[in-house]
Amino acid sequence: MPSKLYEQFSALGAIKSFSHENNILLFKVVGTSYSDAEISVSFYAGGILRYRVEEEGRTRFRFDLFHENNITAVTPKILKDENFIYAETEDIKVIFQKSSWKMEMYNKNGSILLGEFSEDKNARGDFNSLPSGFAYNNGAIPVSARINFELPVNKSFFGLGERFSELNRRNEKTRIWNDNAYGSGNKKSHKNIPFILSNAGYGIFLNETSPSIWDVGSTSNFSFSIETDAPGIDLFILIGSNMKEILKKYSLLTTYAPLPPRWSFGLWVSPFGNYLEEGGTWQQNEFLDFARTLREKKMPFDVMHLDPFWMGKTKKICDFVWDDTDFPDPAEFIQALRKMDIGLCLWEHPYIEKGAALYNEGKEKGYLLKRSDGSVYDYNIVIISAERRLKETTEYKEDFYALGGVVDFSNPDAVEWYKAQHRPLIEMGTATFKTDFGEVIPYDAHFHNGQTGREMHNIYSYLYNRTVWDVQSEYDDRPVLWGRSGYAGSQAFPVQWSGDPLSNFRSLGTTIKSGISYGLSGVPFWTFDLGGFKGSPEPEAYVRWSQIGLLVSHSRFHGTAKRMPWDFGPEAEKAVMKFIYLRYSLLPYLYASSWESVNSGLPVLRALSLEFEDDPGSYQVETEFLIGDSILVVPVLNAEGKTEVYLPPSDWYDFFSGKEINGSRFWDEECSLDELPIFVRKGSVISSTVPEQHVLDFWPELTIDFYGHGNKNVVIPEEGGRKNTSIESVWNASSMRLSIISEKRNFVLRFHSVENRPVEVVCSQEARLSMEYNSEKRIVVFTIVDSESFDLQFKEV
Repeated sequence: MPSKLYEQFSALGAIKSFSHENNILLFKVVGTSYSDAEISVSFYAGGILRYRVEEEGRTRFRFDLFHENNITAVTPKILKDENFIYAETEDIKVIFQKSSWKMEMYNKNGSILLGEFSEDKNARGDFNSLPSGFAYNNGAIPVSARINFELPVNKSFFGLGERFSELNRRNEKTRIWNDNAYGSGNKKSHKNIPFILSNAGYGIFLNETSPSIWDVGSTSNFSFSIETDAPGIDLFILIGSNMKEILKKYSLLTTYAPLPPRWSFGLWVSPFGNYLEEGGTWQQNEFLDFARTLREKKMPFDVMHLDPFWMGKTKKICDFVWDDTDFPDPAEFIQALRKMDIGLCLWEHPYIEKGAALYNEGKEKGYLLKRSDGSVYDYNIVIISAERRLKETTEYKEDFYALGGVVDFSNPDAVEWYKAQHRPLIEMGTATFKTDFGEVIPYDAHFHNGQTGREMHNIYSYLYNRTVWDVQSEYDDRPVLWGRSGYAGSQAFPVQWSGDPLSNFRSLGTTIKSGISYGLSGVPFWTFDLGGFKGSPEPEAYVRWSQIGLLVSHSRFHGTAKRMPWDFGPEAEKAVMKFIYLRYSLLPYLYASSWESVNSGLPVLRALSLEFEDDPGSYQVETEFLIGDSILVVPVLNAEGKTEVYLPPSDWYDFFSGKEINGSRFWDEECSLDELPIFVRKGSVISSTVPEQHVLDFWPELTIDFYGHGNKNVVIPEEGGRKNTSIESVWNASSMRLSIISEKRNFVLRFHSVENRPVEVVCSQEARLSMEYNSEKRIVVFTIVDSESFDLQFKEV
């Protein structure tokens, strides 16, 4: 590293004073070159530690990303000797070195978890990685702050948002700065999350909005550093016995995701590709005809999404006004969809084209981002229609974006103004909004709150989505969005999707990784465009994209070319329709898994390494995933249908055949186009129903599969004030006890791996009970009709 940087760097030196009050320890520390530092360390229950480093005497902009009311302060026991200060709670012990700043954390067993590393030097004495401290620009205000930790051996690091690369962040340098990735083939991310999760026993959350760089063994093999583009740094260190526990603490700190409404788990369909391929001439009746065609073809779906064309082909957007030529009666259009049990989603972005009436109003009232001279910060950011791209050649630097302004969500009046644009649409019957874009905010833009893009760029997407969420919440106690950008806390506004990947196999693989990574970053609900977004996929790629997308929490067909199953030939149509119906049959399981996620902080789309943390093989597999904790999915990423399967330690069942399979092994498998390797973990309870053409408010029939012996408690949330359905199963040796709490419905209960016909069957609804036993398949089936809550017991001899 050039010596000039050493001259402008000030490491944290000796402790010159120390005090403590309640849960907060305060240190004043000598700076080795420039100003001294003020350090505060705050202790909270459950092994949560807040660690702040600031230049002494300086205050700066704060936008806290955590909820202090959710965590409980605890006062540590303090001890001191000649060389160290010790602080200890029932969960952690922290040691501070007096002579030269260094903090080390130990768990309650006395094992070191995390420690700062100030001596990462090579044989010549040059730093491999700079110690904790500040970087200065010619001795003025600090331009950045960093903490340098020692990197543990043989440990993995996950998270930092939706990233289209390997899951393990070790040996990578990651910049936290939201950007338009234009696909899934680079290091950019729409959704950067300043949170890293490790199987070393901790996670680290950066409570900063400015850009940051996370260097996990990239610059040095021995160091893990976090550096902010800010004159201070504010970290939360979360200690846990496993990664699941750490994710739960992250959700506690930043917020648990709310449960999306049940209808949102149905299929979303966008006619965008059909509209483009047929010349962009569609009007209100053509969109209704499209919906009727899907109903006639018996393709279940619940939401129609309209991209920018709902506002027109030629005018300046985003003005939130229907095009009255193509949609002469939007209220009638929405009601016609409603009569087919279809909700409407409308596209938007927070940019308004220069010259539009809404732009002029925003400019006049000061609701748009500004330059340093006070003028509106216009830049090429506004989507324009294909028709205009072909006809207009002036004023536009690119052929896709028009010059426009950006709504300033740091201005409370601008927030209310933006909400007001949505209310007529919601009152008309619009179900939800696709909150597109929100990533590309200039570094030097000036905000109403006195900050620039340096501080506000990353948090902009949070403020944008929160605004639309809040206005929806005025009308619906359980709103949902379809958002693209995000930051820490964005799990509060589900759902997010992956952006605009190319429609090929390689993009499918990286897109799956990005969703798994996003889940490891503390976000439960995520999806992608089925078929990919850009281009027309080959039939095999279309099917494989669709199969995976129909198994994640939310699903939407959308792209720049046709995306309906019958557009890709009869074989592809058969394969995709099979998985659409599979999705609708598995909705009770997906909804139950989502309920678990909003109460635990765990993602619905789950990494194998998260569920099988102690299994080395699970860290090698990066595109397989679990849905919830029970169903394992193996993607097929080539046209030949070949894939490698890995099953972690457990016993498993083939989802389709019911065959029992031992885990802890790899093998190769070749699948026909309508097949996908899916497995169920032993001990699982999987609820399903009869698929309908849309999501029902109440499933009148539940089929519940019990895969082998295992104790399980499953909750399926219910709608309309109904009590939640609860399924509690307990095995004791060869005895089974089942308790179900439910509204009145029909039940089919299938118990797998039952060696002999059950005896001593006792049911509280015996009059409504029938039983069949298949000795060849070792499955016993109980049918209980028209029943509410009941208990069932039997013995397996």
